[in-house]
Amino acid sequence: MNEWGVEKISETVGSRKLTQSEKLEKALQRFLESSAFNRAGIGALRRCRRVKIFERPYSLQAIYHLEGAEGTCNVYVKIFKNWRGKPEDQFTREIEMEYQTICFWYEQLKDNEEATTFRPLFFSPEYHCIITEETPGKNLAVWIQEKARYRPSPRVLTMLEDYLYKCGRLLGDFQSKTRQSTHYAYEALIEDVDIRLKQLVRLPRSGLTEMDRGQILGFYRKHLSLAKQKPFREVYLHRDFGLGNILIAGRVVVVHDFNRLEKGHPYFDFTRLYHQLEMLLYKPIYNPRVIRTLQDAYFNGYGFRAGRDDLVFNFFLLRHYFTHLLGLVRGKESSLVSRLYSTWVRFNHKRRIKEIIQKAYS
Repeated sequence: MNEWGVEKISETVGSRKLTQSEKLEKALQRFLESSAFNRAGIGALRRCRRVKIFERPYSLQAIYHLEGAEGTCNVYVKIFKNWRGKPEDQFTREIEMEYQTICFWYEQLKDNEEATTFRPLFFSPEYHCIITEETPGKNLAVWIQEKARYRPSPRVLTMLEDYLYKCGRLLGDFQSKTRQSTHYAYEALIEDVDIRLKQLVRLPRSGLTEMDRGQILGFYRKHLSLAKQKPFREVYLHRDFGLGNILIAGRVVVVHDFNRLEKGHPYFDFTRLYHQLEMLLYKPIYNPRVIRTLQDAYFNGYGFRAGRDDLVFNFFLLRHYFTHLLGLVRGKESSLVSRLYSTWVRFNHKRRIKEIIQKAYS
């Protein structure tokens, strides 16, 4: 142990590689001894205590409580696993890109009183580790699943509306700050959609045929010129701006789980969260009026006035249906209940896809 209670680990352990747990402790030790520790803003370190450690399929994560001469804070330490066996240089670059993406989002949101993200503190290429300041909060997906059931009280519904409004405003503010000079090319979306459609057609469980694929692509191509009449400048994307990647900390919305900096159409992220709310309508415990109210609050925060029938909005909403449907038909459910629910979701996805396309064709 060192003077702070962090286990000292030798740089080499015989001829073997360090374990994930050893990397975690070593990366933390490096952070505490580096100049980056000053970013924590708690003065000279006096004590370090591990609060929690948990393993995920693709990472090992831990929370440490740091006590300094001028304050305290919790840090979140994440060791990435190279589960795909990528070349070492490539794997390290991808993690560094994720850290840079966190830094980028933090810089855009740091002056926002209603929204933020985890404060980046340290990146260790040697141990494939990212350390951020922990931001406590409750997952928004859990909030909605627990609080929006049946007929929530007016007070609860107002609270949830406020959270969704802030989510929309957070995304809108971020996109306005990162808007590029280049306009989005919708041909890239059609190509992206067709990649998914080809895979779905090859999987019998999807229920989609070549005829369906042709009709869907026909929808996009027929309305391409109309979509181009309303050009959108590209923005930086989150790529998974969904309920599960947002925390609620008091009155503040905390967005997290970035992957890389990538440019695209603003509606890619915007329709992602909407699509997740839409899927709650498949469950009878959620009142459609309540879900529509939450979606409208999200629209209002984002400043979206075009409505659910907007062509470009549906261009990207459909893309999320195809992606989720592909994940369903590829997955293997272990229980009868899971298989039945998956069948129900597939049925509703195909119904909604058909409704959107037929409405546009009529």
